[in-house]
Amino acid sequence: MYQSKYVFSITFFFICLQTVFGQDPPKNISNNTSEDHQVSDSIDLISSDTIHSDEFENSKQWKIPVLSNINWGNLPYEFDDIMIIGGLNMSSLNFSNYFRELGTVGGWQIGFEGYYPIGEKVFFNTGMMYARTGFLHKDFDVRINSHQLVVPFLFAYELPIFRSFDWRIFFGGQVSYNVGFSSFGLYPEEGNFFRYETEEMNRFDLGMNYGLSLERDSYYMRLRGYFGTVKVTNGIFPGERDPQTNPYGGIGDTGMMQAFFIEFGYFLFRPLRKF
Repeated sequence: MYQSKYVFSITFFFICLQTVFGQDPPKNISNNTSEDHQVSDSIDLISSDTIHSDEFENSKQWKIPVLSNINWGNLPYEFDDIMIIGGLNMSSLNFSNYFRELGTVGGWQIGFEGYYPIGEKVFFNTGMMYARTGFLHKDFDVRINSHQLVVPFLFAYELPIFRSFDWRIFFGGQVSYNVGFSSFGLYPEEGNFFRYETEEMNRFDLGMNYGLSLERDSYYMRLRGYFGTVKVTNGIFPGERDPQTNPYGGIGDTGMMQAFFIEFGYFLFRPLRKF
């Protein structure tokens, strides 16, 4: 009986404790707790912002110097033969049987090229260039410029002479796309003569290259000739041909582009190689 009373007393004591300490806390305690939560939230927010800021800084430090992660001194050897190349040119139309009052004009070109060995002394050369060429219709002092994107396909053979330089002769084709034409000078408004109209000129050209190049260390020089195989325009001289009054009537032989180039190149990655 005493044991049951003792158990009952202990049980009652724990129920009282639960009743007293299980109630809602006073208002001042709630406010303090709220303030503690606000402080905690602020600390969390600051910590979160700090972490994100650090991550952002780290991401910037990772993204900006991407190129510095490349081992420029140990690139694949194919990069050693990639160069920037540019130069000057003189161009005109090859003289047709009827329009011999044509003259040359100066231009320039720039682009990237690379060559690849396909044998002990034979190389394949290709790339892409921008070239400004054109011609002059001398009787009327009308100059027409062609703005071209050029893709050459050249085969070069290394000559066994002057071994302090790499001399090569080359021959190959070229595909050109005329992105636009520009003209300077005006034709007379009236008269029985042939006019070169830029709106009628062909956009595509296909031709042949030939020439001589030399190379030493990271430097390159090339003399190149070009002749096109597509008529610059399909225009036909109006009217019927008459030797006295209209000698060019019905003629559409307007000539094809020809040019001579002198070019200088620099191999971009050779000076960077360390091993």
